[in-house]
Amino acid sequence: MARKTDWRLPVGCVKYNIGSFLAVLLLGLLGFWRNPVAWTDCPGLDERSSFRLRRGVNEALKQWSLSQAKEADAGKGPGEDAQGSEEDSAEDIPKQDPAEDLPGAGMPENAAKGAGQEESNLETPPAPLEDSTAPAGAPQAQGNFKWVFCAGQWQDCTCDGIVRWGNDDKWLHIKPKAAGELLTVKCNIQVLQDILPGDDGKHCECQVTPGTPFYQGLNPMWLLPDEADAEGASLVSSCELFEESKDHSAWGRNQWQAVEAFCSDEWTETAESRAGDRQMSLDVMRKLMRARVDPRFKEVYKAHFGQSGEMQGWIPQAYVNYFASTPSGKHAKMTEELVRSVHRFSTKVIVVVNFGMTTSAKLTPSRYPRLVLLHADPMDSSLRRSFNFNKLRAFLFARALAGVGLDSDQFVAPGVDRLFEMAEREITADYPLPIMPVHFLDRGPKDLGIWWSRYCADAACSRQTLRWGHAHPSWTHWALPFIGKWLRKNFRDETLPKITGKLQAPSLRVVEIPEDEDLLNVALWEEKATKQWCKFDITDPTEFQPLFDWKAKNGNKCTGCANIMADRRFYKHGGAAKLFYTAHHAVVPSETRKQVDQIEGKLKEGNWPLSTIVFNQRLWTSDELRKAHPQLECLV
Repeated sequence: MARKTDWRLPVGCVKYNIGSFLAVLLLGLLGFWRNPVAWTDCPGLDERSSFRLRRGVNEALKQWSLSQAKEADAGKGPGEDAQGSEEDSAEDIPKQDPAEDLPGAGMPENAAKGAGQEESNLETPPAPLEDSTAPAGAPQAQGNFKWVFCAGQWQDCTCDGIVRWGNDDKWLHIKPKAAGELLTVKCNIQVLQDILPGDDGKHCECQVTPGTPFYQGLNPMWLLPDEADAEGASLVSSCELFEESKDHSAWGRNQWQAVEAFCSDEWTETAESRAGDRQMSLDVMRKLMRARVDPRFKEVYKAHFGQSGEMQGWIPQAYVNYFASTPSGKHAKMTEELVRSVHRFSTKVIVVVNFGMTTSAKLTPSRYPRLVLLHADPMDSSLRRSFNFNKLRAFLFARALAGVGLDSDQFVAPGVDRLFEMAEREITADYPLPIMPVHFLDRGPKDLGIWWSRYCADAACSRQTLRWGHAHPSWTHWALPFIGKWLRKNFRDETLPKITGKLQAPSLRVVEIPEDEDLLNVALWEEKATKQWCKFDITDPTEFQPLFDWKAKNGNKCTGCANIMADRRFYKHGGAAKLFYTAHHAVVPSETRKQVDQIEGKLKEGNWPLSTIVFNQRLWTSDELRKAHPQLECLV
C-alpha cells in the first residue's frame, strides 16, 4: 500500500499572523511537491495531469517568490545586494549526488547510462520552465524553452531537443547527436538507467522552444489550458459544448445522447447498465471528450464549421481520420498521403484528429486548405484500451452531419464523394446505425473471438445478422447515439446480459472485445443491423491495376476485376461488388504518392472510367447495377 503523508497544518501555526500562515502553507506545498507518493495518491490523476498540476504549483510558487524578492529589494538601501535572488541563491543551485559519479552503480550493466545521457539529482523542487534547474554541465537549450510531458513509462518520446527521464527532482538528460535532430527515446528501464527504483511515476519530458516548427506541431493538449488558449488552440469539443447545444437541433440532441454518459453525474447515478471494475472514472471520460483545433487551422475551421445558430460547431459533410505518430514517422507520412489524395479527388473537408504528441510540419493550411487538424489526449496506458478506440472518439469530435471514416493506410480515388450521398440516403431516423463495407474475409465461429458463442449459439449463427464488416464506417448524426453507446460500454466495462429463452446465449463483457473492428461488428449484430456497403475500401492498392490498364476504348469492360468472394449465408449471388473509391493497406507512402499521381494523370488523359463500380468484370453506374442485379446483397 502506498505510504500516506499527513499534510494537515497545525492551527497554532497560523493564528498569530498572515505571514506565518503563508510560510507554513508554502512549506506544506513544497513538501507535497517533494513527495511523489502524495501525487500518486490523488484519485483519477494520470501522469499528464499530475505533470500539469505540478507545473501550475511551481509557477505559483515562482510568482510568490518573485513578489517576496521585490518587496525585499524595495526595502534595501542603495548599493545593497539582493540576498537570495533567483540568480544567486544557493538554494537554486542544483547539487550533484556523489553516488551518481559511478556509472551504473548498483545497476545491471545494460541499465547504465549511455552516450548522450547526463543525470542530475536536484535537492530543491524543480525550478520554473526557464532552465534554472539543470546542473552544471547538463545540456542547455537556446532561447525561452519549456518542458512538456512527452511519454509515460514504457512509451516512446520523440523530441527535437533534449529529453529528460525521471520524476520530480531527479532527471537523466538525453541529448540528440546534433542540434535540431529528432530524438526518439524509449522511456523504460530496459533502455535507460532506473534512477528512481520503485517510482511508477517515471516519465519523459521534452524540451521545446516556442515558435519552432516542432512546437507549432505540438499537441496543445500537452500544454496547460491557459497556454493552449494563448496559442490560439480553441476548444472545439467538450462536455460543456455538447451540453450547451443539445436543444438547438436534432443533431445537437443526438450528440448529447451519444456523450451524456461520459459527461453527466446525473446519467451515472441513474444508469441502468452496471459498470465493471475496469471502468474509467467520470473525470477521465470527461477529459477524453475534449479536443482543440490546431492554431494553424483555426481560420480553416471557421470557414467550414458553422459559427452561429443550429450549425454552430458542425460541418455538413467530412471525412474523419485519427492517428498518432512522430513528425517524420511512417504513419505521419501515410496520413499526409491520405490528406493529399482527398485534395486531389474530393471537394470535401477532411478532419484529422491527432492523438500523439506532435504532427508533421508539412500539414499546413496553405498546402492542404480543406484539412482541419484537431488534437486530443490519448488514452493513458493504465486504462488498457486499444489505441484504435480513438477512432470512435474522433467521430464524436468531428461533429459532422454526415461522416466517412478513413484510416491512415488508405487513399481515396475519383468518385469517393458518392459515399456521403449513400450515407445520407441509408442512415436515417428510421435506421440510426452506421454502415460498414463488407470484409473480403468471411469470418465465423472457427476464427478467434470470445463473441462467437453469443452470436453463433446455434449452427446457423442466427444472431449474426451481417457478414463481417471492415472498420471503415460511414454515419450521419442519427447514428451518433449508437457510436457513443458502444464506446460507453467499453469505457464503463459493461457486460451484455446472457440471452434466455428458446435460443440461449452467454453474456459478453464488452471490455474483452479487443479492437474497434471487433466491437463495431458485435455492436451491429447486437442491434440487429441489416445494411452493409459493397466493398469501397479495396483490399490492397495493387488491385487498382486493372483500372490503371483500362482505356476509354474498353467501354464497360474491366478485364481482371474480381468480385468479393461469395459465401453460404450472406452473399449467395456471386459475391459483393467493388467500388474503387478508396484503397486500403496503402502502407508505403512513396508508392501511394505514385499511384495517386498515376490516377490523376489518367483522369487528365480521359482514360479513367466515369464510374468505378465493378461487378462480374464489368463497370456499372449504381442505378444500372441495382436494376441488372436486384438480388445484390450489399448497397451501392
